[in-house]
Amino acid sequence: MGYTVVALGPDTWDGFADLVERNNGIFGGCWCIGFHLDRGDDVASHREAKVDRVRSGRLELFEDLGFAPVRQVGKHAWVLSRTVAASSRQ
Repeated sequence: MGYTVVALGPDTWDGFADLVERNNGIFGGCWCIGFHLDRGDDVASHREAKVDRVRSGRLELFEDLGFAPVRQVGKHAWVLSRTVAASSRQ
């Protein structure tokens, strides 16, 4: 049996949520909100915050933020790099 990798979106949310719940979350019960830039700290339910982000299309990837993968250092960990312009301040 093969596997298919697809982007997380409104049409794939149910399968993602089922997988996460069957495995006690991602990283031991987490819904991976900490990786989002505007996650906030007053979220009552990280699951609800995640589904809201998915359904509203507010998902960002490291590549969207200017990062590039350099090498994989674990099953789910990467060394990333980002080149930034030099500051014009002296």
